[in-house]
Amino acid sequence: GWQLDRVELSPAAQSAIAALGFAAPTPVQRACIPLLLSNKDVAAEAVTGSGKTLAYLLPALELLSRRPEPWGRGETGAVIVAPTAELARQVSGVLALLLPHYERHRQPGSCGQLLLTRGCSQAEIDAALAKGATLVVATPRRLSDLLESSCSTGERLRSALRSVELLVLDEADRLLQQGFRPALDALLSRLPKQRRTGLFSATQTRELEQLVRAGLRNPVSVRVTEKLARVPAGLTNLYCEIAADKKLDFLCTFLMEHAAEQKVLVFVATCAVADYLAKALRQLRPDLPPLSAIHGRMRKKRRSVFAAFASCRSGALVCTDVLARGVDLPDVAWVLQLDPPTSTEHFVHRCGRTARIGRLGRAMLLLQPHELEYVEFLRLNQGVAQLSHPPVSFHQVERQELQQVYSSLTDLGPQLRQLCSRDRLLCEKSVRAFVSYVQFYRKHECRLLFRLRDLNIGRLATAFGLLRLPRMPELRKLPVTDFDPVKDVDVGAIPYLDRSVRRQRAKQEQLR
Repeated sequence: GWQLDRVELSPAAQSAIAALGFAAPTPVQRACIPLLLSNKDVAAEAVTGSGKTLAYLLPALELLSRRPEPWGRGETGAVIVAPTAELARQVSGVLALLLPHYERHRQPGSCGQLLLTRGCSQAEIDAALAKGATLVVATPRRLSDLLESSCSTGERLRSALRSVELLVLDEADRLLQQGFRPALDALLSRLPKQRRTGLFSATQTRELEQLVRAGLRNPVSVRVTEKLARVPAGLTNLYCEIAADKKLDFLCTFLMEHAAEQKVLVFVATCAVADYLAKALRQLRPDLPPLSAIHGRMRKKRRSVFAAFASCRSGALVCTDVLARGVDLPDVAWVLQLDPPTSTEHFVHRCGRTARIGRLGRAMLLLQPHELEYVEFLRLNQGVAQLSHPPVSFHQVERQELQQVYSSLTDLGPQLRQLCSRDRLLCEKSVRAFVSYVQFYRKHECRLLFRLRDLNIGRLATAFGLLRLPRMPELRKLPVTDFDPVKDVDVGAIPYLDRSVRRQRAKQEQLR
């Protein structure tokens, strides 16, 4: 079993650890578990994938199970707040693996949990509260809505929170970045002042320091770093120089070679690009390994897509930075960044989706020729010292053979334009994706390197399969070359191939 300084874990905890297969605690677990169990507030900063989830779940269960009298059905002992529904469900899933061990060892305080996210119905919440929700895992917006509600469920939850002994804010810096400070302040005001608080994050910000001062009592700061880099130690970090109009061809080749037997996570710039790219690739190459997309604007299918990719053995998931932080997707072998993120911090978090908890993984960033100085920018700003240039292709091709590599890739641009000329929905998605990408580029934080005038707009539009250029303020003063608009196609006459979309658009036209 685990041996920790100054504390002894219960048989239930040791049984759970053994079942999960963790031979030894990670540095953040070794530091934080004893502190939380000795009634200390903790503000922990650790690299992504370092085992933060277990570093607060084990102390939470240990603390709650040590209470002499059993927890009542109307009492909540611990609240865990996570910034996204995916992360909250992931924490809830790990908690579900731990709870049976406490029940098996008949710990006096062991009981159930309540998951509060946007997808949870009122009936599910009422049922969980009726059974007893000693642990609540929630997203801030859903928790805030319920606490401010005048319904009976809200009243029961407000009453239950009066007995909270531990509050955990996971990915705390992200909670603040997404504008949840008012919701967090409201939650803090409703909790007992004599509770313990654990604040876990991958980065430190000024706002985070303010929250620490407001919500924690004499906290112990824990900072776990891995040598000089802020990325996982088992990560091989690579970049590849490639023109914008070759990225789609490159991606297809990459997925054919790697996604058939491994899991590949593909990060793109915007929601519209993720949506369009996944749909277009499935039509262009039906023989591709399983491919799906997830982004922040998805509502209905987001949960099922995430669960399917988390449980599969191979395939690819195209996503935005909604998956860059906190979530643990098991056994991701490759992280491919099709475009540099808007924030250099997101680069580190994206890479952290692989090589987690001591495992090995690889990450590759695709850069256009005029973007290569971004590598030095990362070294200086994020301490990514081991970023290196790999062979250009996956067959040990040297850099000077770049043109040969390009010529060996299948040019998918003409096929993509044909698909867009036959399906109005795909055509509309291509325009939205292109517009969002141009706007992403214009707003990039590293404006000295990412300038619109350096983009070849014509080739970029061709790569997106555009039939003609949209009217955009950003394009008015930019020269456009290498683009031939399709003149013999009336975009307004292109049919919607999907019947449900066709009916929906017809209703919208009638309402006009």
